[in-house]
Amino acid sequence: MTLFAWITLLAPLMAAIYLTIKPDVRRSASAPNIAIASVAVCAFTSLLFLVSGTELKSLWTWMSFPWDGGTLDIEIGVQVDNLSKLMLIVVGFVGTPIFFFAKGYMKGDPSIGRFFAKFALFVFSMLGIVFATNFLMIFIFWELVGASSYLLIGYYYEKPSACEAAKKAFLTNRVADFGFLLGILLIWSIAGSFDFDVIAQAVQDGNLAGESWKLSLAGVLIFVGAMGKSAQVPFHVWLPDAMEGPTPVSALMHAATMVAAGVYMVIRAFYCFGAEFGVASDFIVMTGAVTAVLAATIAVVQTDIKKVLAYSTLSQLGYMVMALGAGYYAVAMFHLTTHAFFKGLLFLCAGSVIHGCHHEQDMFKMGGLRKKMPTTFWCFTIGMLALTGIPFLSGFFSKDLIVDALHKRHFGGLQLVATATAGLTALYMARSWYLTFFGAYRGHAEPHESPKIMTRPLQFLAVFSAALGAIFYFGGGQEYLSAWQGPGTSPLHIDPTIAITSTVVVLIGYLIAWSFYGKGQTDKGASLAHRFSPVHDLLVNKYYIDDFYLWLVGSIQQGFARFCRLVEENFIVGILVGWPTRFTLWSGDKLRGLQSGRLNFYAYCFVGGVTLLVVFFILAGAQ
Repeated sequence: MTLFAWITLLAPLMAAIYLTIKPDVRRSASAPNIAIASVAVCAFTSLLFLVSGTELKSLWTWMSFPWDGGTLDIEIGVQVDNLSKLMLIVVGFVGTPIFFFAKGYMKGDPSIGRFFAKFALFVFSMLGIVFATNFLMIFIFWELVGASSYLLIGYYYEKPSACEAAKKAFLTNRVADFGFLLGILLIWSIAGSFDFDVIAQAVQDGNLAGESWKLSLAGVLIFVGAMGKSAQVPFHVWLPDAMEGPTPVSALMHAATMVAAGVYMVIRAFYCFGAEFGVASDFIVMTGAVTAVLAATIAVVQTDIKKVLAYSTLSQLGYMVMALGAGYYAVAMFHLTTHAFFKGLLFLCAGSVIHGCHHEQDMFKMGGLRKKMPTTFWCFTIGMLALTGIPFLSGFFSKDLIVDALHKRHFGGLQLVATATAGLTALYMARSWYLTFFGAYRGHAEPHESPKIMTRPLQFLAVFSAALGAIFYFGGGQEYLSAWQGPGTSPLHIDPTIAITSTVVVLIGYLIAWSFYGKGQTDKGASLAHRFSPVHDLLVNKYYIDDFYLWLVGSIQQGFARFCRLVEENFIVGILVGWPTRFTLWSGDKLRGLQSGRLNFYAYCFVGGVTLLVVFFILAGAQ
């Protein structure tokens, strides 16, 4: 089984390398199949690990350094336990249909081999995080995820907007990753190890009892890294712009891999700290709440179908982070799992709509597609109902457990925030549903249903989106992840009062959306936007956070850079370096005159020097 784990990790890397170094294969029709096979290996082995109950840990020492009388080993390994097995299920069973969809979506692209090479590299990077046994390994693959996401977001490099979005994602994550690196170094200074199991054992044995505040600080710094990948406020600005990449990239990043990596990493790391991880929880739960509300309100006014889903991802990640802050890591992982399937489904449905509408993404130029694209319509409907938490679909179980977790932890205000956000989710999703699939078609070219290679993955994900929540909830999913519960928590069960309240709020959101956008109408929504134009402008401009960052960079950072340039040019170069340089040049110019090349001049100097020495010694002897 250890061999299977290493094969699972390395298969996408081998596919990426093969497609890169073999141009004839990269340009052939078989290029997508090689990448698909590599990620299908993950789906197969994840099911094998789950059924067999396998748990293993295999380490390979990559490098060793002499350190403090011993050696510091840098280890790469694979660890299979209940947490990693569930994440492998997510990556394999969401990633594989996305790869199949991408084969149809990218058909005809002259660089399709290059795309799938990058796509496979991205999956390899994510699997490295899933299998990681220590903080150093997870950081290495963390950065690989950032690099491969940069390549995929900027895949259409001839578009300036895609290049800017790729740089924005890369730089934003680098800022957050600096905090992550500091947290890792702080943990190492406390525990003397990077290994998750060693740190957990040290906490359980009480060896770090006096380091509570340091562990809390390390936890906050590690969470800052997660804030970058999971796009939490204030690092959320990169994720909506990442829609510049091809739609399959958006589906994989926003469902099964990149944004989920932050939540997974927090669960993997924080269980090590046990009860020692204290005050940081308030910071985490508040961050999640702000992100959930801010993203949901912005999604209400978006016109791009992919941007609606992007802000929806931000909002749902806020839900997961709230569960993390409340200490219910298993519930956060539950929502991560259900969200991966229904959000992957929704993004692929959006890609199908964009493909069928000849690459149109504006919902106000769509309409009436339920008759033209029936398979896409029904799959989108299932995904929407699962996301908004309609009873007995997957989102209903995981979302309401998060609300119940906040209730059990006495976060009463945040419980109301989570419930209200559920209503906003129903509002913006129903709005996109009505605008896209109902009323008259408002576009130009005739729309059409996508080919089967694109609709079959939709149907596959729709089944899981509908049923996975009930399977996990009634199948003992929380008990399966019980080892990753925070201190003072216990398995939750859906409270009927919370479930009824959330359902009523969701239905109200649907009714509001129907009243303004029912039957695909747009005039009432436009009238409302005009009536509340200050609020509408605030939301359209995303609370002006991007503008603030642009001002911060353009005025403050560039202003400081100009000041530094003046100091360098006038003080450092002009005075500290310039004056000694000019004196050296002047004195050298004067002394150079002594080297005339005339022998009689040198003789005079020699005789004069000897005479001065004789006089000096005579005077010194006389004294």
